[in-house]
Amino acid sequence: MRGGRMGGRMGGGGLGGGTNAGPGGTGINPEGLVGLGMLGMLFGRRGGGMNNMNRRGSGITVTSAKGGEDWAVGSSQNVSWTAPRLNGDVKVELSRDSGKTWSTIAEKTAASAGSMTWSVAEPAAKQARIRISSVDNPKMSGMSAADFTISAT
Repeated sequence: MRGGRMGGRMGGGGLGGGTNAGPGGTGINPEGLVGLGMLGMLFGRRGGGMNNMNRRGSGITVTSAKGGEDWAVGSSQNVSWTAPRLNGDVKVELSRDSGKTWSTIAEKTAASAGSMTWSVAEPAAKQARIRISSVDNPKMSGMSAADFTISAT
């Protein structure tokens, strides 16, 4: 199916819409999301000029620790997230090496809870990050935007 007069490649959005539309107008891309293709005509980008507007995000955002914090070993800290499109449970993990390796701090907690209290454990680290992922679909995840510090007491 071609989408309108500006038809062309799949997912770009055409003046008449459709799933096999060109670089202008609005249409439905292969993931079923509406594209903002008219901006593509203005900015010369297929599917619109707003970069991620046509793409599905992970749906999980880590809101604490998001980066830059300094949490002392032994302190109680609030790990929080938003997951508006996720029903079910999430796994909460910690990395002490900027995301290269992960250890589980909560195997399963309700995504809708949006937070949990964590008793910060040793060892200290200068490159810590939190990752929240769907138990049912581990590819759906969010991670701290930057490193935070776990300091010795």
